[in-house]
Amino acid sequence: MRVRNRAKKIMKPFPVSSASGIGFLKLLLGIVLFLALLALVDLRRLWASVAAADGLLLGCSLAAAGLVIVLEALRFQATFAGWGLRFGAALRITLASQFVGTFTPGAVGSELYKVYAVQRQESGMIRPFVKLAILRIIGALGVVVAAAASWLAAPERFRGILNGLAWRGPRVPAPRLALGGAALIALAVLAAVWSRLAPRLRKALQQGREVLAEIQFRLAGELFLLSLGVALLRGLSLVLLVRSVGQRASFGDLLVVAAFSVLASVLPISPAGLGVQEGVVAGCLVLLGVAPPAAVAVALINRAFLWLFAAVGGWVLAVSRKAPSLPAAGGP
Repeated sequence: MRVRNRAKKIMKPFPVSSASGIGFLKLLLGIVLFLALLALVDLRRLWASVAAADGLLLGCSLAAAGLVIVLEALRFQATFAGWGLRFGAALRITLASQFVGTFTPGAVGSELYKVYAVQRQESGMIRPFVKLAILRIIGALGVVVAAAASWLAAPERFRGILNGLAWRGPRVPAPRLALGGAALIALAVLAAVWSRLAPRLRKALQQGREVLAEIQFRLAGELFLLSLGVALLRGLSLVLLVRSVGQRASFGDLLVVAAFSVLASVLPISPAGLGVQEGVVAGCLVLLGVAPPAAVAVALINRAFLWLFAAVGGWVLAVSRKAPSLPAAGGP
């Protein structure tokens, strides 16, 4: 009987995770989009743009991108300073989260890793999750404010660019019907499981209100200024990248491009926006008058910078016996 049971276990097929399958498909989609972007330009001219890039300007652009990581770590540390998180640990967690986010759609793994790193000091994941959600909202606000200021400084220029775009999407209400049907299905599912979810949701909302009460006006202002600094440094990094390949674009224009780049990176289409982010950056630069090979070169170098910091984060994880977290004596 034991031999027969063992034979059944051996012959039983291994279950295939649907999440892993979806993740593989999104990775494949990202690779296809990435290769499609390369197919749109002359590869010899693209390589010439990369090879002729100014090394000093590339180094300055990389330094600006590194300062973005430092400011992100400062934002993270300021958010959880009351829990005993110091800057060194915040920097290690931020770098490690860059590595994890590289392999997850929309870089959602980056935020999940941060939750994992700090939740071991708390009983549950609601409080750190809510804090990180607030941090992300304030970060998005900083990006929007920087981009909006650039837009308002030259509204006619951006209006002319938008007028040059032609939308060729469907003119039938099919998308609205699909969205409405999906919303009705979601409401039906929520109604079916509400009796089980209601107690947990009430507890989660209570913890969320407690976390919101901890976010004081001074801390919110500090996080907003740091987020604004992150947005400005991203724009500066793009300015230096564009100039390194012999092209010109204004700082205000590239602040808007950086905002669209951030939006593309968080879309859950491919791992860390692979293929999507490059297409958005290159497309926006072409609209601003940058030559297509140079625009694609900037997008590729920008991706190389992201992979470089992700590799540093992977090294941080490799040399650590356990994931960086809050000190044992910390806590609110």
